[in-house]
Amino acid sequence: VFFFKQKTAYEIKECDWSSDVCSSDLGTNISITNQTFSNINQDIMGVRFTEDEYNDEIAAPDPYNSWAEWEAAQENGETIDSAYLMKYDNLQLSLGANTGYTFHTPLGRMTTATGVSLSLNKITYDPEEYRPYNPAIRNNLNTWLFDNKLWVNLIWDKRDLITNPTKGFVLNQITTYAGGILGGDTHYIKSQSKAEAFLKLIDVPLSDTYTFKTVFAAHTSFSAILNQYYSDDSIWGWNVKATTRDMLYTDGMNIARGWGFEQDGEAMWDNWIELRMPIAENVLWGDIFLSGTGFWQDLSEVKTMKIDDFMFSMGAGIRFTIPGLPIGLYFTKRFSFPDGNFQWEPGELFKDPNDPNSGVQLVIAFQFGLF
Repeated sequence: VFFFKQKTAYEIKECDWSSDVCSSDLGTNISITNQTFSNINQDIMGVRFTEDEYNDEIAAPDPYNSWAEWEAAQENGETIDSAYLMKYDNLQLSLGANTGYTFHTPLGRMTTATGVSLSLNKITYDPEEYRPYNPAIRNNLNTWLFDNKLWVNLIWDKRDLITNPTKGFVLNQITTYAGGILGGDTHYIKSQSKAEAFLKLIDVPLSDTYTFKTVFAAHTSFSAILNQYYSDDSIWGWNVKATTRDMLYTDGMNIARGWGFEQDGEAMWDNWIELRMPIAENVLWGDIFLSGTGFWQDLSEVKTMKIDDFMFSMGAGIRFTIPGLPIGLYFTKRFSFPDGNFQWEPGELFKDPNDPNSGVQLVIAFQFGLF
């Protein structure tokens, strides 16, 4: 796996609304990445489904022979065994450009940004051994295909600080338009909505160098992959055509903390609350958290969401607030509600041999996002 990225940014000191209230920037980037994607569904055993059957939600991944059979298995909490899964490599060459404006107003910082990305993708795997369930991956085998994306980012930021806020809120909406009338080989619309709020609860100076404070932080975000209107063999219609790289995922670090890596999602609802306290205010903070994340591989399942669709965790840890060291270390205990009933999930540390659901997990979280 390798990654190369070159960014160039230009800050424009003046814009039409005067430099006192408005700033803008223009940037370009070139990147070359090669990623390996694992735990990919296959369709190589038994019935082999066509691309049309996949688009019409008739197809099912191994070891299932119908969509209804697979849907019932998911409702029962079944997961696909690793023996039926595969991996592939994705090489991407990308060129992008972006621009944005920030307005400083009495209501907070208002930012509008937009960008475009043109990329070439090639997927490799052994076709004698593997056959991906997703036809978009199959079509990309040893073939360079174009991806074209246009995105718009809107931010309303009322936080006092960006890197470690103690009060205020931020609202963020990112919409990505991929393919469609832009052409290319992947087609989808991605919507990512996020809201975060911060409230200082306690602020008491204990010495000339240390102030004891507590900050309550709350986060909610909802992301969805929506159908795109595009031409397939000169027939226009609404559907999603995307590879694993483009779909939603949980990372187990900041999203669904402590849980495994999930991917190929069409919808995700991530929520957490934290109580934050400084240890060394400009360097290290302590956090206590509670989180719950819902993840769906089919957008239609959101309409019938239940509490057992969510992955919950709670715990405590430390977080470095140095901009060049965005790392948090957390002891995390997972829990869930299968069939609506509360259940602790096992962890790897401090496990009791007599209790299969005991133990916690140590999670190392890299926190790069500012918005």
